[in-house]
Amino acid sequence: MVVVAGLSTAAAAEPKTLMLACDGTITAYADARQRPPTSVSRGVLINFADRTVKGFGKPTDRVKVHSVDETYISFGTEATKTGETSITGKLDRVTGELSAIMGYSNGLTNMYSLKCKPAQRMF
Repeated sequence: MVVVAGLSTAAAAEPKTLMLACDGTITAYADARQRPPTSVSRGVLINFADRTVKGFGKPTDRVKVHSVDETYISFGTEATKTGETSITGKLDRVTGELSAIMGYSNGLTNMYSLKCKPAQRMF
């Protein structure tokens, strides 16, 4: 007699939020001229429940998440009015590399190249 035991497998539930500590560089481009990269550290909060990313720009700015899969989280906005800022980017969920491009209405463009790791609030 052969007995086969079945195991119940459930996909791991996505957390409601993911807090990241990111370090890397921002390279600014103005009038088609590249400025030297500057070091940056920033916190990025991904909220899976409301599909937003927070951490670029003003503290109240939230960028929409476009897609989430096992490998990448992509996000972005589009400037809909003159004077607005746009951002597009993606986070590699395996390597922690986050790349993003932020465009300003004055022609300035910032390119982010960050390495992120999960973080926890300290207090």
